[in-house]
Amino acid sequence: MDLKPEVKQALIDMNFVEQFKKLSEDYAADVVPYNERIDDSNVDRIIQAVKRLGYSATYNKREHFFVIVFKDSSVASLNFRLHLSLRDGFVELIWGVMYNGEVLLGDPLSYVSMLIDEKASVIPFPAVLSYEELEEVLKINFDMFKQFQNLLITHYEQEEKQ
Repeated sequence: MDLKPEVKQALIDMNFVEQFKKLSEDYAADVVPYNERIDDSNVDRIIQAVKRLGYSATYNKREHFFVIVFKDSSVASLNFRLHLSLRDGFVELIWGVMYNGEVLLGDPLSYVSMLIDEKASVIPFPAVLSYEELEEVLKINFDMFKQFQNLLITHYEQEEKQ
């Protein structure tokens, strides 16, 4: 999937690659022993962690992931959502963006760097030892997503004024 120019520019402007790389390095899988990582996905604990950060999540039991919808876009046709899955202690994250029904972004964050720069490599997902660490990772991710969201909203607000 090729990124739309405005999506790519927003990711570049927010220094996505550097921010996600830092998150990955701060919660690196090679530092977090496999046998000490969270080995279960306690749905209620994850929903509560998301809620403490000011958002609500629903759980897709069939596909084993959480959906967090961001509803504060001033551009009605611009929709943001985040998918989250916790597997073997890895926090798998996907940012979803749609504009007028067209998917602008929906790839796992570990691959987004390659969409920005085809010479880039995959950035590993963060790995966590506890639900407290999971909440820290989510907070950083939500902050990053809000930066991205604000940049895209600004772009599409200007576009709709023209």
